[in-house]
Amino acid sequence: MNGNILIDADAIVAATNIHDSNHHKALFLGQKLEKLNLKKYMLNFVIAEIATVLSKKATPEHAHKFLEGIFSCGIEIIYIDED
Repeated sequence: MNGNILIDADAIVAATNIHDSNHHKALFLGQKLEKLNLKKYMLNFVIAEIATVLSKKATPEHAHKFLEGIFSCGIEIIYIDED
């Protein structure tokens, strides 16, 4: 299947934070979605939200690691601006 998916913060936070109550569910759903060969998109505001939540719920280092990898992982970033 080919298609598109807009990724929200909750999915990434749960998948990357082993202490999140939805961690295993997020990993399972992520694996299923990967098999569908969907084009992945994320809003730039969501990146900031994820970094903030990871910094508070996990560690600042965890948030930093996320930020280092997000721009090279194949997810296309949609930039929302005032124009």
